Amino acid sequence: MSSMSGFIGIPATSVYVSTKFALEGLSESISYELQPYGIKVILIEPGVINTNFVSNIKFSNKTDDKSQQTLRKQEKSEINYSSNSIKKKNSSYYSNTIDTFLSHYYPAMKNAPPPKEVATVILEAIKNISNSSECFFRYTIGDDSKTFAQAKKKMSDSQLHEFISNRLLD
Repeated sequence: MSSMSGFIGIPATSVYVSTKFALEGLSESISYELQPYGIKVILIEPGVINTNFVSNIKFSNKTDDKSQQTLRKQEKSEINYSSNSIKKKNSSYYSNTIDTFLSHYYPAMKNAPPPKEVATVILEAIKNISNSSECFFRYTIGDDSKTFAQAKKKMSDSQLHEFISNRLLD
């Protein structure tokens, strides 16, 4: 179980992204090693999925106060979150980056596909791997995952960096 964060770097999620990149590398490498034994490896790469992920986000003490308050308010739909609604006093530049990213992430979560869609794709992948010698290695789920995967394939590194910055940090 990977993520779109396994094939594309997403700002403000570096630790999560690094674990998913590692999983992708492990999966690619081990697929060659397991092939002689008839074992196939697949990667499920969902984008944002409407789960309880947001309610379980934890912040370090330095960003906890304002970001946690914003998270609680967003969950209660008490505010219309925008990057301009959070101006921290004595905060680092990185805190502002996180808040700007979250201003895009929270609304995306509300409109994201449900977990059932992930389960459906997993079942499809199992059927494909069981019934065919030709199967997909990667299964993207959600419009965001598909959009970012295509962008990574078609864009140069600098174009991709600008694309991600414009979508998630502006």
